[in-house]
Amino acid sequence: MMMGHKDEYQSKLEFIDLNTFVPSNHILRQINEKIDFSFIYNKMEQYYSILGRKSLDPVLLYKMLIIGYLYNVDSDGSLNKKLI
Repeated sequence: MMMGHKDEYQSKLEFIDLNTFVPSNHILRQINEKIDFSFIYNKMEQYYSILGRKSLDPVLLYKMLIIGYLYNVDSDGSLNKKLI
């Protein structure tokens, strides 16, 4: 068995910007630029309590629904199949 040594490069982090992987004319970028989703907070406020832990962001949940509709994702399982 070969003796291992801790290399310097193992402890360094690499940061990436996911925006660099999405084309500027992508449909999701266009939707994000054209639609102001902040109205969702006012519409959904009555369904949330002022007590307890914070929920997931309702805007994020709606955006997930839009992505599911646009890409025909009906469950996590079908998403995994599409990505493989």
